[in-house]
Amino acid sequence: MGFVSCFWIRSGGSSSSLGPAVNDLYCPVAVLPRPSQRVVVQQLARGRGEGDGDTDGGKRKSRSNWRRRRPRRKRSDNLDDPEPEKNPNSQDPVNSTDRFPKRNSISLGAGKKKKKLGQTTRPGQGGAKGRNPRSKGRGDKELLDHRKLKEKFFTMLISRSRDAFRFAHENQYIPDQSDLNDFLSRLSKQKLIGVALEVIREAEITWRLIPPKNVKTAILVIDIYGKAKMLDKAIRTFDFIESTEGGTVNSIAYNALVAACARSNRPDLSFAVIDKMRARGLRPDKFTFGSVIDALGKVGDVEKAFEVADRMEAEGIRMDQASYSALIDACGRSGRLDSALLLFEDMKSHGVWPNVITFAVLVEACAEADDPDRAFEIFREMRQWNIKPNVVIYTCLVDACCKSGRMDKASEVLSDMRANGVFPNAVTYSCIIHGYCSVSDLDSALEMLEAMTDDDCTPNGKLLMSLVHHVKNANRLDLVSIIWMVHMKNPHYMAPGFYLKLLHITTMIGNVKLGVQIGRRATR
Repeated sequence: MGFVSCFWIRSGGSSSSLGPAVNDLYCPVAVLPRPSQRVVVQQLARGRGEGDGDTDGGKRKSRSNWRRRRPRRKRSDNLDDPEPEKNPNSQDPVNSTDRFPKRNSISLGAGKKKKKLGQTTRPGQGGAKGRNPRSKGRGDKELLDHRKLKEKFFTMLISRSRDAFRFAHENQYIPDQSDLNDFLSRLSKQKLIGVALEVIREAEITWRLIPPKNVKTAILVIDIYGKAKMLDKAIRTFDFIESTEGGTVNSIAYNALVAACARSNRPDLSFAVIDKMRARGLRPDKFTFGSVIDALGKVGDVEKAFEVADRMEAEGIRMDQASYSALIDACGRSGRLDSALLLFEDMKSHGVWPNVITFAVLVEACAEADDPDRAFEIFREMRQWNIKPNVVIYTCLVDACCKSGRMDKASEVLSDMRANGVFPNAVTYSCIIHGYCSVSDLDSALEMLEAMTDDDCTPNGKLLMSLVHHVKNANRLDLVSIIWMVHMKNPHYMAPGFYLKLLHITTMIGNVKLGVQIGRRATR
């Protein structure tokens, strides 16, 4: 770095003509990046006049002092002309050393303490944003134990919820608001709605976290109630959070309520929520209109769904993949396959590229129209778009084959599915089992039922009841023992009518031992 200017610094005496003097120290001073260094050099120059007059020794002494004093923030008391003390709260824009914090610290602003890197805030004294008041006062070890209990509780919650609640009670684990939000979000993504309802019930009775205390929790609760088709509870939760939070209720909460109305096949309530949303000064978006179109499609009102789509475009909201997919699904449910295919072409002409959901509803529309050949054509076109088929696409293709009675093609799809690393789920097995029952091939249906349990897929009560019904109508009463054995591999709650039918069949075939087992299970 070159010097910008040089001048004389005198240690004392009257000023004389420019030139080296005995009591003067010629100190070239540069315009340095740190103004505090210039002040230190001036201090050393003043301190030179108090020495023994040895020029060389004084320079060495000054340099050593400069190295030693550079980090110090306060000036020495033995200066000839000390500067007046400054207000500690004021900042000098030139000579302030606070502008250059130490390397191992972070400046938190004027009047605040410095915080070392890696240092965390102690529990109970602030900390992470949004920390629940229940976590205040916890030590680091307590917070670590709380997180461990939380993860263990959630792991048990997925497998057996009753044991998880018992574990929480025995270990005095009380979730806070953030824990509840995490549980509901993860369970909703994993589609474990029944478990999520049990968590909400426990949060209301034991943890006292329901009714929700904030909008985020309310949105999660409304979403779960909507997926469970409990519209009354969803509306009650929305009304509560609106009365308590007021202006903080955002469009996401309204969209959750509109989606809940759609899942319960109540498009009339969806329009009422939209009107209320507009009255609050909130504008409906593509998610709002997409939910309404989906609701109208489920009730079979396709004309009204097209009117909503036109209204959506009139308000300047461009239709996206979800909106087009909902409209195609509405056409497919009403058996209007040609309209669904025209919408698919219109979608591509407007530059909206189809996704896996679009192809899934198209294949399902072909299944509703009993046209499996067209379904395979759409499946091949999906491959041309380089879209990898998932379990939803394969299940729709299996369903298209089963509804037309082409079980050989359904078996080929199932084999191709496994070859591509996609494993069937409970819905896939249910479709193919119903297909075998429709062609009166009960032996293949029970083989698929056993394969279903081997793949850790649990048959629901509707499927088992349908199997019992087909077995009784076909007079294959000996197959009841296989159905009961499959049920007992992963026993779950069944309706009383299921046990009554089984008891009636066992009485007809005279299997007393099996009847006793069924009776004991039914009385639990």
